[in-house]
Amino acid sequence: MNHKGLRQYSGDEASNLSMSMLGWDIHNEDSETAAQKTLPSGVEYWVAIKILSDNVELQAQSHADFGGDDFSTTGAYSSGVDRRIKCTHGDVIYGCFTEVSLAQIANGSGSNPDAVVQLIRGK
Repeated sequence: MNHKGLRQYSGDEASNLSMSMLGWDIHNEDSETAAQKTLPSGVEYWVAIKILSDNVELQAQSHADFGGDDFSTTGAYSSGVDRRIKCTHGDVIYGCFTEVSLAQIANGSGSNPDAVVQLIRGK
């Protein structure tokens, strides 16, 4: 069965999600090798990705048990191919993700801050 994003959850679960009651992880492009973030110990998946900086490119791998497409330009996650989607500050992507990779989009000034996202824990 494909994951239905935010509609997958009951009212209580959606409220907990919106308030980040199960915790969250911060990820920026310089925090991991190759700008990839995998699940910390004890976390089964992330249920949302909130963009915290401007001009971010990212892709996310969907949890295999829930089916559905990965969040990428082709619907297939690959760490070796650039398939990231452009996002901006305030965007929220709902789903069920196990890995996220991101990068900062240059705006010509050469002084952009790192790309930063907040990964909301689901379980």
